[in-house]
Amino acid sequence: MLRIIMDFISASSPSKLPVIGVLVDASTYKHLLYLLMALPLGFAYSALFSILVVGIALTVIGIGVLILLAALFITRGIARFERWLANQLLDVELDTYDDVATDTDSTFGDLTKYLEAASTWRGVGFLSMKFFIAVFALIPLFVLANGLSLLVAPLRYPYTARLGEVNDEPVRWSIETFPEALLAGLVGVVGILIMFHLANLSAYITRHMATALLGVEMSTVDGKTTSRT
Repeated sequence: MLRIIMDFISASSPSKLPVIGVLVDASTYKHLLYLLMALPLGFAYSALFSILVVGIALTVIGIGVLILLAALFITRGIARFERWLANQLLDVELDTYDDVATDTDSTFGDLTKYLEAASTWRGVGFLSMKFFIAVFALIPLFVLANGLSLLVAPLRYPYTARLGEVNDEPVRWSIETFPEALLAGLVGVVGILIMFHLANLSAYITRHMATALLGVEMSTVDGKTTSRT
């Protein structure tokens, strides 16, 4: 009987409620943190790709090869960080790829083994797409900023909320009365709910990208953790 009651309580968890469950789901806030971090990281990675392009362009004079190799090694390090970040915030458990040769017997061989490893280029692919995640992150974060502003309207009216721009003209909402403030607060709640669902959508897409490009997904069977192939 106790087990039945516990199962019912678990199934009735507020986080499992449709639409509004995201408000009390801890994963939602991890996904939001991932989006917040994606903004600076994505734009920083775009600078790294500029270096890659410069390296490719300068390969004809030799120094470009060194630039390209350096950028690829940096990419591998960043991909390792992104794998760790995905494990912490995207509800996934990834292990490193085991595709770097170990039977090299020269300095040149030590370099080429990383160039020949598919994990190097998978990391390049993930980081190239991280920029688009950063651009997408602007949408829910914009919604969040406006939603929070409207949410507290009943506590600060009368005031004028600025909701962005259209054709270089600011969009404003003048909130003068208490009913208008209540309506603004309701709109703020709806906006925040939309933002959380967008954050979860972004995490869902990014989780599949990470699983495909950053590492081997781990699974637990009978208490033992193994790699999924």
